[in-house]
Order: sequence, then structure tokens, then C-alpha cells
Amino acid sequence: MKPQWTNFSNAFADFNNKFAEFTEGIQDIRTLKAVKKLTETWNKVVFHQNEFDKLVEPIRPRQVILPFQSSEFSEIWITYKEYLLEDHNAYLGSRREIEMLKFLKKISAGNERKAMEIIEYFIRSGYKSIFKPSEKQLSGDEPEKVEQEQSIDTTRKVEQL
Repeated sequence: MKPQWTNFSNAFADFNNKFAEFTEGIQDIRTLKAVKKLTETWNKVVFHQNEFDKLVEPIRPRQVILPFQSSEFSEIWITYKEYLLEDHNAYLGSRREIEMLKFLKKISAGNERKAMEIIEYFIRSGYKSIFKPSEKQLSGDEPEKVEQEQSIDTTRKVEQL
């Protein structure tokens, strides 16, 4: 929702600037009265947009630094975040993302290839949380067990307008 809100806010600001330009050139008394009423209403809309903006981004996100610097890991992590949004409607905030990446590094023993296999397993199996899968689960020799799912949960839903 945040990217859409940013697009909306940018369009809103653009309209606000154009509206101000438009009203500057008006000279007719009758039109000025109508513009005054319109401006009062518009200012209320701007106020409510600013109040809502505080809810969409109440705190500044933290900088997320990936534990592995390769482009392959970066791509699979982006894919995982998109998967969470697409399949589970779950947005991954920066603080949760940082903790998930720390945990992923821990359960992969700092091995980038293993971390990527774990992420691929979560996507392939439809999981929305991170846990340490067994080697048999990663290789496909053992079926997934939903009751093993634990640790960091990413069920925070994207807030709807």
C-alpha cells in the first residue's frame, strides 16, 4: 500500500500546485466567491490527507542490509517479499525484515547458497514464516509438516484504505 499511497500523495501535491496557480489569475468577483468556497473545501481535504499520511507511515523504516551481497541473493529475497504480498497479503516492514534476515543467516550457518535454498523452499511450500527446515525437507525427501512452522511470523496484513 505504501507505494500506492506515495503515488497518490504525489498526484495530490501536483493537483494542489495547479489549483493554486489556477486561482491566482481569477479577477471576476462572482468567480472569486465560488473559488473561496472551493478553496475552503479543498483545504479540509488537504488536512485530512495529511492526517491519513501519518497513519500510512507512522515511523521511518530502518535501513535493511542484506546478510549476503550477491545479486542472486538480492533477487531471491525480493522474490520472497513479493511472494508474501502476492500469496499472503503480508507486508514485510523494515524491522521485521531485519530480524528475519538475521535469523535466516543464523539457520543457514552463514552459507549463502543454503539461505537461498531455504527461501526457495518457503516459497515452493507456501510458508509465510521462517523456520529451520530439515535437510530432508530442503531436498524434497520429506513432506512439509505445518506443525513445525514456528519462529518469526509475517502475518501482518497490508492495511486497506
